[in-house]
Amino acid sequence: MRILIVAAAVATLANPPSGLAAPFAESDAARIQTQLEKARYARVALGGRTITVEHPRADPSGLAYRHAIGFPPPRPAVFVTGDWDSLSPPPNPIPWSEIQRVEAGRMSRRTTALFGAGVGLVLGVGTGYALARWAEGAGGDTNVGGWMTGVGAVYAVVGAGIGALFSTPTWREVRPAAERGGGQPD
Repeated sequence: MRILIVAAAVATLANPPSGLAAPFAESDAARIQTQLEKARYARVALGGRTITVEHPRADPSGLAYRHAIGFPPPRPAVFVTGDWDSLSPPPNPIPWSEIQRVEAGRMSRRTTALFGAGVGLVLGVGTGYALARWAEGAGGDTNVGGWMTGVGAVYAVVGAGIGALFSTPTWREVRPAAERGGGQPD
């Protein structure tokens, strides 16, 4: 237990949590803009909440965007008792002094294609095994490994194709990571 406490203390001292926004220089806007050029979305941490904005762009006054996702919030009923619908939309542009973190999001098909290929391979190997056993019982080919490999490969290609039809966002920290020497542009 002591080791865990010491490890947590060392990790906290090595990288302290930042509740305040990092200082921002106007020259940082150009660097951040180059990292946001191909980004379709940005996740912005400010004031204890995280919002996602579409088509972000950096300028010296703050992070500008086309639309904040989820604002205005939908009204599910005539009378709402919760305070969730009273959240005001973020300002446009969001001042750099209010931002704790910015992550750039790009849509990618790689993850879903790999997932589809993996699912297809597993289903194909299972189907190949079942077909090999069926062919063996019918007096046909007894090459189980060949059936499993062949059908597994075909299913993997089909699964990758189906998975590539869908895309998911991949996130990369833009600010403050680059200010610490981390997140270099692609």
